[in-house]
Amino acid sequence: MLTNVDMLVTNVTSRPSIGNSDHNALEFTAAVIIDTDTCVTGSPSAVRKYKWASTDFQSMSMHLTNIDWVQVAYTNPSGSNLHL
Repeated sequence: MLTNVDMLVTNVTSRPSIGNSDHNALEFTAAVIIDTDTCVTGSPSAVRKYKWASTDFQSMSMHLTNIDWVQVAYTNPSGSNLHL
């Protein structure tokens, strides 16, 4: 969980992995405000849907492997000034 607001995410709990993943799932509470005046409503065709099954995980892995994460953390000690 990365946030620049201390109380935005609370009650973080580790849960068992999903499927055959080697990563645990997280359960958490997020404090959010929904602005119903600006919510977009419309037909189902207007809803954004991602094709997760088509994800190129190999390319994503190569991209993430080439990032110097120690340098990213060192030069961006808070999430508010982090832009990759």
